[in-house]
Amino acid sequence: MLGFTVGVALYSLLFVMVARHRKPKQWDFLLLTTALLGFLWNAGELFEFIRRDFSGIPEAPFLEAISYSALGFLPSVVVYSAWKSAGNENPNVRILTYSAYGLSASAAILHLYSALFSGVAPSALALQILTYGSLALLVGALIFTFSQTLEKKGVWITALLVFAVSALHLSTQNEEHSWVIELVAH
Repeated sequence: MLGFTVGVALYSLLFVMVARHRKPKQWDFLLLTTALLGFLWNAGELFEFIRRDFSGIPEAPFLEAISYSALGFLPSVVVYSAWKSAGNENPNVRILTYSAYGLSASAAILHLYSALFSGVAPSALALQILTYGSLALLVGALIFTFSQTLEKKGVWITALLVFAVSALHLSTQNEEHSWVIELVAH
């Protein structure tokens, strides 16, 4: 619960910084989207933990599906950011960005389908698709942005790797067994 509480606080702070330091009548789409998606993920999961641990009410699969869908769109925002920061019109990077959003949308559909028709969320298949999809996006982004310096690539490479590890961790059945593993994965 502490990790999700910190996540809510950090993404809320990101939102405040984006709102406060924006140009008049202009928002930074990528930072705003990151703040909102991260907040949705952390707030949804925090609510589920509190609900499950303190009220005894069964989990709400639809809320979990929305939370995990928000998490699933974060790598798309990272790839989109890499495309925009590349500053070029490389059509391959554009295709990679559209592929990233397609991957995230597919995972969101699987989460929602699983929640609505099976009463279970998140979808293990969706998390596995996101894990391997993030790794494929990483390889594609490395190939298609070969001319960028390593310094420019560092942020989004790290973000995609962290996401792949997190999604892999979340898709395993051993979640919540060790707080150390939970801490490192989150």
